[in-house]
Amino acid sequence: MSISDQNPEPAAPKKRGPHGSTTELVTRELRQLIQSGHYSPGEHLLQSDIAEQMEISRIPVREALMILTTDGVVSHKPNQGYFVPKITAMEMHQIYVMRYLLESELLNNVRWPSEDELAEIHAIQSRLVTAIENMEFDAIMLENRAFHFAIFSLCDFGLIQREIKRLWDRSDGYRRSLLNTSPILNQVIEEHGNIIEALESKDEAALIEQMATHHKSGRSQLEKLIEKSR
Repeated sequence: MSISDQNPEPAAPKKRGPHGSTTELVTRELRQLIQSGHYSPGEHLLQSDIAEQMEISRIPVREALMILTTDGVVSHKPNQGYFVPKITAMEMHQIYVMRYLLESELLNNVRWPSEDELAEIHAIQSRLVTAIENMEFDAIMLENRAFHFAIFSLCDFGLIQREIKRLWDRSDGYRRSLLNTSPILNQVIEEHGNIIEALESKDEAALIEQMATHHKSGRSQLEKLIEKSR
């Protein structure tokens, strides 16, 4: 069974009128479709098909694919075209190593959240729990990502945050396949709760420890998932 076979069929791309489309909008939509699993790892991204689905010309599609290639979300093969890249277990391991180093640097330099910021983190967690209870995979991906980046935003290192986002973008398609079983989702809820407790108590050591535990469990589970899908 391939990784993509484990997910429910996502919604088709929304169509746009040609005059309302821009490279930026097409880039954003293609990025979301890849991250949500609409396009699975290894899939050929045909410019003509995408342009037809979005009811636009090929030019903004081609420009969007070039941008996504630069970001590592899409790969380009000469004389073949654009593809959703496959990631090996070793490559995923390296992505998580880089994430760990960069995210640890942010955590070592975060300020403690204000009451409003902490309330927003609680709200994100609440929406995530609801999405998990209803098994709404798009919402699970959205809120899980929002939870982490709400914490990352407590540090002013914008350049590092952008690089972390790029690494998340590269592995989101695989992460969606992981977040589709009750044991793993329950583990995510529990680990997020531990992270929130560390923020509330302003315990820096506990925050770093809980985030490291959360990071390690996600990495090992993804590597196993990729190996099983080969």
